[in-house]
Amino acid sequence: MTGLKQFIRHCFQHALVLALITSCSKEEAPYPVVSFTYVDAVNVNFGDTLRLGFESSNSTSYNLSLLQGSRVFTLPQREVFREENRVDLELIFNDPYLESGTYDLRLQVENADKGASAFSSLRYTGLALAQRGFALLGETSLELVDNNQNRISFPLLSPYDALKVSSRDSLIYLAAFADEPVEVRRLKDFQLVRELPLVQAPGFRNYYQFIKSVEGLYLLRTDGEIDYLEEGTVQASTSLSAGRTARAGCVLNEKLVVVSYDQAGLNPQLEFYNSSLNGVFQSYPLSGSNHVIFPLQGNQDIGVLLRRNSKWELHIYNSASQTLSLEYIGNDQIPLAGSATAQSQLLMFSTDQELYRAFVFGSSVPIAIQSGAHKNFQLSRFDQGLYLQKANTVYRLNLDNNLQFAASKFDVLQDYDILYNK
Repeated sequence: MTGLKQFIRHCFQHALVLALITSCSKEEAPYPVVSFTYVDAVNVNFGDTLRLGFESSNSTSYNLSLLQGSRVFTLPQREVFREENRVDLELIFNDPYLESGTYDLRLQVENADKGASAFSSLRYTGLALAQRGFALLGETSLELVDNNQNRISFPLLSPYDALKVSSRDSLIYLAAFADEPVEVRRLKDFQLVRELPLVQAPGFRNYYQFIKSVEGLYLLRTDGEIDYLEEGTVQASTSLSAGRTARAGCVLNEKLVVVSYDQAGLNPQLEFYNSSLNGVFQSYPLSGSNHVIFPLQGNQDIGVLLRRNSKWELHIYNSASQTLSLEYIGNDQIPLAGSATAQSQLLMFSTDQELYRAFVFGSSVPIAIQSGAHKNFQLSRFDQGLYLQKANTVYRLNLDNNLQFAASKFDVLQDYDILYNK
């Protein structure tokens, strides 16, 4: 037994010595070294190509990226020169959604399991947002009209009620209240990308309302579901409590607010959803009928138009205090649409007969400034100008209360959307 122990000890010592010899004879790879040799500019604009060079040693690969805090961006680049350890690159700033600001160029080099980095700061000015015209949805065609009134027309095989254009995704959404599936089409050539299946059987209504966000479309379904479309697909869905359906709504700070009703179309309720549509975080019972809701810009409040006792009423819902205050009781007209300008606490809303102006919380009496029914109020993302539709024409509402022509459809105008460069 003693001899066996000695043999095992001898083998272990021998193995240890071999391991030490092997480890000592194996050379570790040195750490890489890298530095910028030049960066052509420290101020860069959208569309620019930035040329830069670096020198490295003991490296086998490199990676160039753009940093802003914890966010990492990768832009198109090409290698234009290489000689031994020197490399020249061109970095192409062609992302229209890269925001203006200060960034760090980060150059990483590696060899095996070791790495090194070099940094250089730059100031970037991104592509400015611009308004490019309008998309006009008619009964038989969709027209894209630029700022010079040049038109491109695409024929429609079926009638649609609503239109949404996503400039970022270069997609068009076409939706009908009944009988037609929601279509997703490419903006550049109007080719069909996909269709959403019908909610109900042909001959029955599928949707109560379509609500536009910056880049997508909320679908208020007649079966009590709400879908959110973006990037050409349904990104989020939710189901209302048994028997209830959402029939009106708006977007407040990129979150959905709706008015829901029970199965008989009674007991209306204001409901606030979170951004992923996975829960109602605030609700409030309403009275009346013919509800129209719209966000008050710059805060968390909602304008509520409704009809009660054969008259229209204007209310303001304060989401912080969760209270609804009656601002004004009008005449026997029917609420149709509403909006609020961003530059002041000025409300604009329409009934089926008049366009009104009123100041929020100012105890001012709403003033009728234009006759006729106005709808489809939209605030421009470019300059916060207010656009609206009257008959087959889109107008911009000026500060002097006059309507300025923007675009028109030669046949019936079902809906419109504002076009942007991004």
